[in-house]
Amino acid sequence: MAYAESLNNLTWKQTKEVADDISSTFTVSMKYYGKYTDNQDMEVLMYYPSDLPERIIKEDAEKPYCELCTEFKFRKIHIGANSDLGIDGTLVYSLNYTSGKYLDLYAWWEKHFAPGISKADLIEDKSGKRYIEDRSKRINLRFTKQLNKWDIRNFN
Repeated sequence: MAYAESLNNLTWKQTKEVADDISSTFTVSMKYYGKYTDNQDMEVLMYYPSDLPERIIKEDAEKPYCELCTEFKFRKIHIGANSDLGIDGTLVYSLNYTSGKYLDLYAWWEKHFAPGISKADLIEDKSGKRYIEDRSKRINLRFTKQLNKWDIRNFN
């Protein structure tokens, strides 16, 4: 649970470390391309397959929604903020969302939340390890299928 809890209290540097950690388990080598702030004020880190030509990456990254990238979204949270008292609080980040192929995301999820659970058992959720929840610690992580992709989503 400590790792799950840490995903809700990241520094900016740690957001990239988390995205690097997840993408390092992909079946295709990935590289960090850049970041942007989306229309929900989330920080989004973009990763592309390492062997993709730079020209194609640039064209894809300029689209309203990239088709060839994997995005890692981080929510901004101001811990201790109180606008009535003029207190800004401390800015931290929380892993919010990423999606991809099951086999790409499985290794990271198994490493941190379901050690020793086989790919087949996790996909069938026989272990009950696709939902990590502890409301007292603001932990609510889910590894679920949505249409033809799998999501890692944080509902904290």
